[in-house]
Amino acid sequence: MRQFGELVQLSLHNNQIKSLENIKACLSGCKNMEELDISENPVEKDKNFSKVLFETFSKLEILNGKDKNGKEV
Repeated sequence: MRQFGELVQLSLHNNQIKSLENIKACLSGCKNMEELDISENPVEKDKNFSKVLFETFSKLEILNGKDKNGKEV
């Protein structure tokens, strides 16, 4: 998805995504990502998935409807 560098919002809800590494690799070109929804995916079982994604995407503000502190937005 490197050609989508200006992408700011993406929903991958319920797509059977299992690996943080796959998400990071596939979305590595999306440096402007502000909102990402990967809810209802097996990757959510990884206890560090939220922390890793907020660290990976520096402009990310909302992940699965919550901010960095876990507060719903």
